[in-house]
Amino acid sequence: MDEIVIARVDGDGKVIAQQRYRDYIQGPKSLAITAGLHGRKLFDILLDEFGYITYRDNKPAWNFILQTDTNRTIMNLLGKIAEAVLVRRCHEDNELNRILISKARYVSRRQPLSFTNKYFALGTGLLSTEKNNRIYYNPSETQRDIEWVDDRNKLLLKSGSTVSSGDIAGLQLKASTDGMNYVYDDLIKHRYMVPLVYFGVGRHNDFAEIASTLIKNGYLHHSMVDVDFIDAAAIDPYGFDEVLTYVDMVTAIVKGKLRPEQLLDIADDYPTLQTAITVTGIMQSGLNNEIEC
Repeated sequence: MDEIVIARVDGDGKVIAQQRYRDYIQGPKSLAITAGLHGRKLFDILLDEFGYITYRDNKPAWNFILQTDTNRTIMNLLGKIAEAVLVRRCHEDNELNRILISKARYVSRRQPLSFTNKYFALGTGLLSTEKNNRIYYNPSETQRDIEWVDDRNKLLLKSGSTVSSGDIAGLQLKASTDGMNYVYDDLIKHRYMVPLVYFGVGRHNDFAEIASTLIKNGYLHHSMVDVDFIDAAAIDPYGFDEVLTYVDMVTAIVKGKLRPEQLLDIADDYPTLQTAITVTGIMQSGLNNEIEC
């Protein structure tokens, strides 16, 4: 019986990795194939936005401290990656930016583009924010992973808020392969003052399961689904799918099974790579690169 396979070949056309298409789609995916398809983008995020890659002994090396809870570390790192992806997606897509601003301001009707186009999304934990909007860079921020500023560097406020009250609009992000154990408790304790955008990146998206359990147990009114608790897959399928492609690679990284250079199409030694890593390392000097849980 014929089967469809997905394969990775080298520059000479030699197959270096292959997997049945069905197995690849259902997971777990071949790391060699996934890295060939998506590794460079993940490499760039980990380097440019978090400084998690350094240059040691003439080759790239990981530059972070792992927590003892491996699974929670994986979820935390995926959440950071989701922050970088969703911020970039807001820059790429004015309509998505408009939708997310409306959610962050708790406005039922979408804000007009003439208003939302004045605001630029930033991630409070991203190095790009430290570089371009230093006063809003705060990797220890526990309430807002994403905020918005205008061309005068003024923060977007929630609807009805004033400058004096300072009720800043924003979104908190979580990514998990097991949301009932990772985000459910935070939701029932009403830990966040802004909407939570959830990336359910397990073998199935468990957003609906979490939402229905919250409603059943009286912690969330059904009208507040997609208001206080938002499904990333529904609001931005492209961004959700990108984060989903990184899950197996991030898991392998945290478990010590994937080196930085394995994320690249070629084991690079071109000078621009070392320069980029060195510059990012300088930006990160003095910072604690511990992946907090």
